[in-house]
Amino acid sequence: MRHMIDKLFRATLDHPKGVLAAALLLCVACALCIPLVKINYQFSDYLPEDSPSTGSLQTLEDAFGANLPNSYIYAQGIDLMQADALAAEFAAIDGVDDLIWLGDVVDIRRPLETYDTDVVKAWKSDEGYLYQVALDSTKSVAALDAIKEAAQAGGASAVALSGDEVNTAVAQGSSDFEIQLILVMAVIVILGLLLLTSEAWFEPVLFLSVIGISIVYNLGTNIIFGEISFITQMCAAILQLAVSMDYGIVMLHEYRHFKQEGHSSYDAALAGMHKASGVIASSAATTFFGFLSLCAMAFLIGADMGVVLAKGIVFSFLSVLFILPVMVLLSEKLLQRTAHRKFLPSFDKFAKWCMRLSIPFTLIAALIVVPAFLGSRNTEYVYGASGFVEPGSQLYEDTELIEETFNASGQCAVLVPEGQWGKEKELVAALDTLPHVSSITSYVTTVSERIPTDMVPPASLESLISGGYSRIIIATDLRGESPEAFELVQRIRDLCQLYYPDEAKLVGSTVTSYDMSLIVNDDSARVLFASICDPRACRELADQPVGT
Repeated sequence: MRHMIDKLFRATLDHPKGVLAAALLLCVACALCIPLVKINYQFSDYLPEDSPSTGSLQTLEDAFGANLPNSYIYAQGIDLMQADALAAEFAAIDGVDDLIWLGDVVDIRRPLETYDTDVVKAWKSDEGYLYQVALDSTKSVAALDAIKEAAQAGGASAVALSGDEVNTAVAQGSSDFEIQLILVMAVIVILGLLLLTSEAWFEPVLFLSVIGISIVYNLGTNIIFGEISFITQMCAAILQLAVSMDYGIVMLHEYRHFKQEGHSSYDAALAGMHKASGVIASSAATTFFGFLSLCAMAFLIGADMGVVLAKGIVFSFLSVLFILPVMVLLSEKLLQRTAHRKFLPSFDKFAKWCMRLSIPFTLIAALIVVPAFLGSRNTEYVYGASGFVEPGSQLYEDTELIEETFNASGQCAVLVPEGQWGKEKELVAALDTLPHVSSITSYVTTVSERIPTDMVPPASLESLISGGYSRIIIATDLRGESPEAFELVQRIRDLCQLYYPDEAKLVGSTVTSYDMSLIVNDDSARVLFASICDPRACRELADQPVGT
C-alpha cells in the first residue's frame, strides 16, 4: 500500500503541468455546472415523511392542485371594477396557482353595504382591496414582478406585498449577492491572516487558489443531487473555506521543513506529501464525519447540508494533497522572489504560560459549561420565512401596512371531508372563538350549508371544495413564529381532532414551522451524539500518514 501511494505521489510530481491542466479543466467543467443546480427555498420539502405537515401538504396538492394561499397583495387606489379586473389579471400570471379576493366571498354585483361589514372589511379598505394568492415557489420571483406591473397597469397607485412566499422570494433575490459579499469578506480576512503567517507574499495566492478550486468542485458536483437547499448553498462555500484552509498551511510547512534540511524541491515536495498526508487526513476525517453527523437529523435539511459539506472536505483534502504540491513546484521561483521575513514572533513563551495556568483555565471552563448549556437551551430559533423580514425594509413596511389595515398576518387551512356541513359549521364556529383568529373563509361561511354544491358556479366553488375535501381558510393576526402562534396551531389541531378524528388536515407556513420546531429540538441531541462518536473513531483511523 505504501509503495502504491508513493508511486501515485511521484507520478503527480513528475507531471506537474499535466496535473494542473487537468485540475483546471475539471474546475471549468464544474463551474459550468453550478448554475444548473436547482436551489430549493422551501423548508417544508425537508420535513420527514411521518410529519403531520408532510401528509397534509400532499393531501392539499392532490385535492386542490395548488398550494395554500401564502401571500397577500394589497392594491391601493382602485375601485371595485378595477379590483375585479385586477383579480383576473393576477390569476392569469404564471406562478400564481390560486387567488381569493372579495369577489370570491360575496356577489359583487350586489351593493357591498348589504353584506356583513366584518366580511367586507376583511377584503376591502378605504384605500383598496386585498388579495390572497398561492404562489408557486419555483416561479415566485418572476410572478411578484409581474404582479407589480399588472397592478400599476391596472390603475393601482401603490401595491403592498407580504406573506411567507413573498419573504422567501425576497430572500431568493438577495441571497446570491449576500453569499458573494460574505465570501469576499471572508477571503479578505483569511488573506490578512495568511499574510501574517506566511513567509512569501505569493503563498496566500497558492492557498486561496487551491481551496477555491476545491470549492468550485464541490459546488459543481452538487448537480448529481438535482437540487440543494438554499441554506446549504449559502453555507457550503464559506464553511469549506474556513475549515480546510489549514490543510494547505500544513502541506507548505512540511515542504519548507524538508527544503531547509537540504532536499531538492522535488524531494521536499514528495517528503512533504508523505508527512503532511497523515496530519491532514486526521483533520479532514474529523471534519468529514462531523458534517456527516448532520445526516442523523430527522429534518432532512441536515442530510442535505451534511453530504454537501462532507463532499467539500473530500475535495479540499484531495486538492491540497495533489494540486498544491505541483503548484508549489511550478511557482518555486516566484515564491523565492516574494519571500519576506516572518511577521509573527515566537509563541513559545505564551505556550509555556498557558501550560502553567492550565488548571485555572480548566476550572474556569468547567464553571462556564453549566450557564453555557442553560443558555443554549433557551436560544430562540427561526424556522420559517418570517425571519427573512428585516425591520426598515420595504417588505417590513408592506407587512406592517397589511396587518394594520386588515388585521391579517398568518394563514392556515383545514381540509375536512366534503359534505358534512353540519359538522363543518360547528368546527368553523369553534375556530372563530379562538384568540387571534381574524377571519375564516369556508363553504359554510361564504355560500351556505343549505345550498347544494351542484347549484354553485364552479368558479366560485373550486377554491373551497375539491377532491372530496372542503377547505377552511383561517386568517390570524399573528405574524411569524411566536409562542402564541404555535399555541394557536396546537389548539386548532385539537379542535380538528375533536370534530374530525384523524380525518382533518391542517396546513400552513406556521403549522410547518411548528412541526419543524418539534423535530429540530429532538434532532439536537441526536446530532450531538453522532458528532461526538464519529470523529473519535475516525481520528484513530487517520492518525497514521497515508500509505503507512
